[in-house]
Amino acid sequence: MPRRAPQHSGLAAQMGALLELVQALRLDNERRDAKIAQLEQRDAPPPRPEWIALKAVDRGPFTYECIRFWCKNGLIEAKKERGRWFVNVASLNARLARLAAA
Repeated sequence: MPRRAPQHSGLAAQMGALLELVQALRLDNERRDAKIAQLEQRDAPPPRPEWIALKAVDRGPFTYECIRFWCKNGLIEAKKERGRWFVNVASLNARLARLAAA
């Protein structure tokens, strides 16, 4: 009776094909999850501006009077409530970054 060749090579090929399929599915899932995260961020409302009292702001090398001048002249986003200036932190940080880069 003739001997049959072992089936190990066929089984290894099938396992290799299955592993490739699993890897392809993982990549598809990662791409899908990244796209979902991107869409969720786009649909999310913009973050509310963070306001802080001008006297509490870290002004770096600039004086209180200098920052108040920026507020009065619209160089940064600011509002005055009951005689006190409140500054949008992102706006102030952006101006400070621009001045530091100049």
